[in-house]
Amino acid sequence: MRTTTLLNMKKLILISFLLIVTYGYSQTTQTFNTSGTFYVPAGVTNGTVEAWGAGGAGGGNTTTKDGAGGGGGGAYSSTTGTFSSTQYTITVGTGGLGVAGGIGEDGGDSSFSTSVIAKGGTGGNPPVSGNGGFGGNGGSAAASTGVTK
Repeated sequence: MRTTTLLNMKKLILISFLLIVTYGYSQTTQTFNTSGTFYVPAGVTNGTVEAWGAGGAGGGNTTTKDGAGGGGGGAYSSTTGTFSSTQYTITVGTGGLGVAGGIGEDGGDSSFSTSVIAKGGTGGNPPVSGNGGFGGNGGSAAASTGVTK
């Protein structure tokens, strides 16, 4: 009888320890779908920030030929570091708007303050001389900031 009680006590201690460790190392993720402000939670000293630039619009068409597609969803950028402030400005890039018979608008840049900037894609071109237009370019990794691009 005593062995069973000691075994149960060991299991209870192990489960308690695992719950405490899990709680101590838990992570919180916050996703922004619109621009806003990120407030650093109390006790948080560092984190990872990820951003994606928005895609450009396709080229407009006023003929029977197709306009070209817009640039891809833009560059990806991330960084991990220590927070030096209690709040940061978040910009969420919006996709470019199509223009009838013209070059599609560029996709907007997404950013976390100035430490992470992911460039948006460029707009596609309309048909030229009866031929389909040229596609837009994806967001420029070289023009983006952050550790990973």
